[in-house]
Amino acid sequence: MIGRQVIKLRNYYTLAELKAKVDAFGAPETEECTIGRPTGVSVEEYLLIPATEHYMVAAIMRRPGLFSRTDRLVLFVCDTVAGALNHAATSVRTKSILLGYKQIKLTLSLEEERKGPAEATLLAVADCMREIFKDELL
Repeated sequence: MIGRQVIKLRNYYTLAELKAKVDAFGAPETEECTIGRPTGVSVEEYLLIPATEHYMVAAIMRRPGLFSRTDRLVLFVCDTVAGALNHAATSVRTKSILLGYKQIKLTLSLEEERKGPAEATLLAVADCMREIFKDELL
């Protein structure tokens, strides 16, 4: 499982500038990108690109800090609202064997979705971002 891609860049971009560059490039992987919060409890806003029904790819710029000396674009897979609700539903304890079996089955199918199509979308978006910022890569 990959889960996260980091692209080191020379310049820092705001989310609006990042979205403008992505829209101008016009790749099919990033057609439906928006700026927003993946769920209602998210702290920050991200550039969001839908991957599957339960997962999306989120992108955010980070400035240099304690452990990194360059500006970087961080891409990762996160839950949509439907995915977060399913994770909450599967975490509730139950005494019924049938409900427990159903929860395990749903958890496994969500993990397969995350490791399969969501990760493939993450890699496609990361390749697209590397192509967009090919002049500014470190």
